[in-house]
Amino acid sequence: MKLLTMVFGAALLSYAAFGGPAPASASMPFSRDVAHRIHETTKAACLQALTPDHRAKVLAIIASFDSGSTSYEAAGAAVAALLSSGEISAIGEQHSAMVDSFHTQMNPDGPTPYPNRPPFPFDRTQAGAFLVGIVGNPGRVYSGMPRLPIPSGNSH
Repeated sequence: MKLLTMVFGAALLSYAAFGGPAPASASMPFSRDVAHRIHETTKAACLQALTPDHRAKVLAIIASFDSGSTSYEAAGAAVAALLSSGEISAIGEQHSAMVDSFHTQMNPDGPTPYPNRPPFPFDRTQAGAFLVGIVGNPGRVYSGMPRLPIPSGNSH
């Protein structure tokens, strides 16, 4: 979510500074289609990282969230309670890969924005919330998603 805020902030600054939208260029191929592809790849990899039993339970919890029966917080907590430490680690790796993909797509000709960035310290709560966010219905996710605290000392 913080990445999304940064993207929109950069777009607004560009618009304000130059009196219009940022110019399109061949070196900046980022688009809604690219973002959707990165999202779907991350979603599939996160679900694949779960055991079959956990995957079925997670999808049932998220279906309850999508229908409006469960809040974002409750769905995230229920998903988090299911996850093993290995699944949490795998989901954290997928989150980092997604962020790196977004950075690469937004700045393909430039240096890595955070070359020495430590991995995002994913804990159980963040992994549950991330799974609901990446797998759940986007309309439901963004309408009720709370801001998650970022651990201190993390530049992410």
